[in-house]
Amino acid sequence: YSPNSYQIIARGANKMPVERRHHPRAETHLSADIVNGNEQSMEAIITDLSAGGLTLEGSAKLVKHIEIIDADSGEPRFPIEASIVFKLPTTDAVIQIKVSCRLVHKRRLAQDLYRISMVILEINDEQRAQLARHVDTINAG
Repeated sequence: YSPNSYQIIARGANKMPVERRHHPRAETHLSADIVNGNEQSMEAIITDLSAGGLTLEGSAKLVKHIEIIDADSGEPRFPIEASIVFKLPTTDAVIQIKVSCRLVHKRRLAQDLYRISMVILEINDEQRAQLARHVDTINAG
């Protein structure tokens, strides 16, 4: 896990936000299975992806699925982590990627639409390289 894996915004000399991501991101629309801490699975959409993180979009039901509530406190158990499995199209084949992630940001976009940003905690080196190549291919054009 690298603190630079997720978005860090700084202000440049002209006071405009400057994006300083460790890994470039690309917009995407990939179906994914989200497995929470109770080993329950739910489908969501990955709307952007990098070798260091991803963004999910889904309903309030997805948020409740990821945020397991502690029976004693009634609050989400922290840190909020999930396993995410998705298929990545490559030039040779479609490969399955499995990552372990931690929630870093959640934003409500509409009454029942949320954007959930996750940092990748665990992924093997080969799959991280495949993600990076996939993002480079999308961004190239």
